[in-house]
Amino acid sequence: MSAENPHRLNVFESLSSVNKKKLFDWFDKANFEIIPPEKTIIKLDKLPMDRKISVISSPTKSVEHTIQFSQGLIESGRKLVMPHIAARHFKDSDHVIEVMDKLRELGVNQIFSIAGDNDNPSGPFKGSLDFLKEIQKQNIHIDKVNIAGYPEGHPKISKVDLDKNLLEKQAWAKETGTEMSIVTQICFDSRKVADWIERIRGLGVTLPVIIGIPVKGISLHDLYKLAERSGVGDSMNIINQNPGLISKLVRASIFGKNYAADDFLANLNRITSERHKIEGMHIFTYFKINLTMEWIEKSKDSLR
Repeated sequence: MSAENPHRLNVFESLSSVNKKKLFDWFDKANFEIIPPEKTIIKLDKLPMDRKISVISSPTKSVEHTIQFSQGLIESGRKLVMPHIAARHFKDSDHVIEVMDKLRELGVNQIFSIAGDNDNPSGPFKGSLDFLKEIQKQNIHIDKVNIAGYPEGHPKISKVDLDKNLLEKQAWAKETGTEMSIVTQICFDSRKVADWIERIRGLGVTLPVIIGIPVKGISLHDLYKLAERSGVGDSMNIINQNPGLISKLVRASIFGKNYAADDFLANLNRITSERHKIEGMHIFTYFKINLTMEWIEKSKDSLR
């Protein structure tokens, strides 16, 4: 480890050998979330071909736009592509069948099922569970489904309803024999993520959890946009209500070039038991592919 990264070294050295191994595996098998660009081309040459790419769905674009970008990735030789499928983008049952047929044609057997951020649904499906029930009704099987989890809550959905949705989706997965995992949406407080995971385990949610985390090197502007889209609570309030604090955080390299992602991960050490069922890590790359890979490789080096 080079002298320019003493903070990361100290953080990871405080972990037990068991937790170091688990964190190393998280880095080694991390999923990458990317947003289809409007005009530019994302260069993915440094991203290993065996990494799973999660393609985000824009509330201003159609589901076909997401599928088209995913198709381009597949045609470039990438097989582990997981498009975000937004329920509110579908017009009707025929539209669902059409899109799922296209995914099957492309060889896509895994999706990230979300409701979608658009306020006015294009059809009868208001949430991801509505969509999942529809594909079950149409006898459409998908091998793997990821769903969103909200450690800080959601501005438009009550905690009671969020908990109910998790339990209902878990029941759907069991009934249909579908592998399902929860991906936590962006949260800057690892304690809240850990508390949330322990809380849902107490509710009877046993689905594996994948920890969502913004890549090291992401800018404050990118974090703001991502937080705004992800519907987080206190993290969003910090950005909106404390501009003076934010400038200090940027200078202190928490939300700047050296955003303390390592501290975030190291502080999750209390939820690394088998009971917590942490499957791995999901990185919000925000076009920072090179930075993502540099961070991963340096972190793996410090965990060896």
